[in-house]
Amino acid sequence: MKTTAKQIAKAFVDATDGMTGKQVEAAAKDFIRLLAERQELYRVREVLRAIDAVWREKYGAANVNVTTAYPISKDLRAAIEKAAGGASVTETVEPALIGGARIRIDDRLIDGTVAGHLDRLRNVLTE
Repeated sequence: MKTTAKQIAKAFVDATDGMTGKQVEAAAKDFIRLLAERQELYRVREVLRAIDAVWREKYGAANVNVTTAYPISKDLRAAIEKAAGGASVTETVEPALIGGARIRIDDRLIDGTVAGHLDRLRNVLTE
């Protein structure tokens, strides 16, 4: 019986629980090698989507992107990573935002930037 992408994803997420980033990278490389040996590389995209879904089920979020006008401090980044509960955290600096932060958690967007507030104000005033 062929294993489903979700079963593979669940096994991968469970196996990497508590690992450091480097250890997860090594496990991912081993996983890709295993798929290649089994001549199942065509399943990579399907399994990656399933890993994202399983991760969300287990931890609540898979990807967090923080966009700010200026680089964030190491302490703030550590606090975000702790609050993200194991999700992948990326930081983007976009000076046009003026100030504040835009946070994307998977498909949800929280815009607390000065530029975002100005855009909303402009939309209200032009309606």
